Amino acid sequence: FTIDRFHVARDIQRIFRDHPRYRAIRKALAAYDGQKLLIELNSAVGTLEKESREERLEELIKQLEQYPEALGDYRKWLDEKGIDTEGMRAMGSAEATMRVFARRMKNGRSWVAEGMKAMMTGLIGHLDKLSLRTLIGQVETWTEEKEEK
Repeated sequence: FTIDRFHVARDIQRIFRDHPRYRAIRKALAAYDGQKLLIELNSAVGTLEKESREERLEELIKQLEQYPEALGDYRKWLDEKGIDTEGMRAMGSAEATMRVFARRMKNGRSWVAEGMKAMMTGLIGHLDKLSLRTLIGQVETWTEEKEEK
């Protein structure tokens, strides 16, 4: 298994914003180097200004120390098993995509399940530049011209 990097990055940002070690910690996370990340986090213990941040840092270290290998890139593990990973995104990238969908779908609206599924299908089709067939059989095709409008 792998740990969701979005949440780890979010926790690191909340704990270390404006801290001199922040950049080195983020680099270790970005490099998928769990051991280096834990070394960086442990080296920052006792350097935070607020006690609440120190406590959150200790909780984060305790959580990550259980499975440091789970901070690696899952695509590397799949490659080693002979599974093609072309086109696969890094773990945590779905969070940003879901935020876009939530903002576009909600924006003060409420939906019934059927309407939500239809709208999501349309959004996904549009974002993936797919042709969509309506209930009356019309085909809507994405083009460069439509995007410019």
